[in-house]
Amino acid sequence: MPDRRARGLAKTSARVWTYQIDYSASDSPFGAAHCIELPFLFGTDADWAGAPMLAGAHPDDLDTLGRRLRTAWLDFIRTGTPTTDTPWPQFTADTQAIRRWHR
Repeated sequence: MPDRRARGLAKTSARVWTYQIDYSASDSPFGAAHCIELPFLFGTDADWAGAPMLAGAHPDDLDTLGRRLRTAWLDFIRTGTPTTDTPWPQFTADTQAIRRWHR
């Protein structure tokens, strides 16, 4: 369920996009943990090699999802709208859409 900040902003006609990272590395005991998006956005494979939340992650998964996330976030920074290879609908008071990211 979207948090009240997203709902509140949408009610004021603010442009809102929400997301959830569903990626889970095969050997990680944490699943799709809080802050799992950080390795996809920052650093290199070597920087995150010892992170337990990425145990068993395939480098191609990290590269592919990382590129998709960085593209969406950078387009959002540049234009105010995230660009993705699959739809990322705007969150509104009526739709409350959440873009889910996985492999």
